[in-house]
Amino acid sequence: MGKMEKVLLACFAFFVLFSAVSAQVFFADVNSQDRNQADVNFSRFPEIAEITEKISKLESSIFEMRSQDLTTVRVSDGLIVVSEQFKAEKEKLRTTRIADFSASKSKLTELFGLVELAFEAKDEIGVLERKLEEVRSEIDPVPVEEVLSKAKGELKDERYEKAIELAVEGQELIVDLQSFDTKARAAAEAATSNLVTTLDNNKVNILIGILVLVVGYLLLSSWLRHYLIWNKIKSLELEREAIKSEIKKAQEDFFVKGSMPERLYHIRIEVFSDMLRDIGRQLAVLMEEERHAKMVDLSFIAKKFKPK
Repeated sequence: MGKMEKVLLACFAFFVLFSAVSAQVFFADVNSQDRNQADVNFSRFPEIAEITEKISKLESSIFEMRSQDLTTVRVSDGLIVVSEQFKAEKEKLRTTRIADFSASKSKLTELFGLVELAFEAKDEIGVLERKLEEVRSEIDPVPVEEVLSKAKGELKDERYEKAIELAVEGQELIVDLQSFDTKARAAAEAATSNLVTTLDNNKVNILIGILVLVVGYLLLSSWLRHYLIWNKIKSLELEREAIKSEIKKAQEDFFVKGSMPERLYHIRIEVFSDMLRDIGRQLAVLMEEERHAKMVDLSFIAKKFKPK
């Protein structure tokens, strides 16, 4: 074997030895890292147990909300987010040995606050419903029902703060309506009492006033009745005079001027005579009504003002 071949062989042997040592060091380091990651003891971090327990409680709260017909979209979505955050924080702990669970804690605090608001809103709406049923017959329920409907809508849409605000507003509205109703009744009672007192204190004046009104009514109605009868009588008398004038004219045309045929003359005289007889009957009836009205008026006045 030549000198050059020995040198090459020595170089090759050195390269193989170096590669083997490097590989051993590399795999030893990797195995060391894996052992370090696997050796992380989560039980040494109380925050992990605390967060795990809170996530479990949050799941139970969501189940309870659903059992009471509460919408859980916001809380359920938040649970997914915090679970992913918690998982990422634990992975970071494995690789960096740095424990930072502040994001998960903050999100859980927010979600539990949301759950509390949901139940509070439901309770306040329940209180409003019960109060409304208790006083429904005493107040106008329409304004309160409108507020109640809005509060239920806000609760369904998971705007719990607004739902609570509306429920409290509805309860205050009931108190205001009751107060207004009480004041109205008190005012009515006071007005009634004042009216009774006024009537009692002024009963003589009131009786005199009523008497004056009655007498005035009687006089007015009597005058009106006589006026109507008199007006009909005058109208019939004018009509009678007009017919007499037509009869006179027909007689003049027939007897004096000879301008009217005999047959036409007799027809007109017969018609006019019938009209006069009818007017005479109507006048007789009206005159009797007038006489009777006077007798009734005198009789009534005599009875009312007859000395005792």
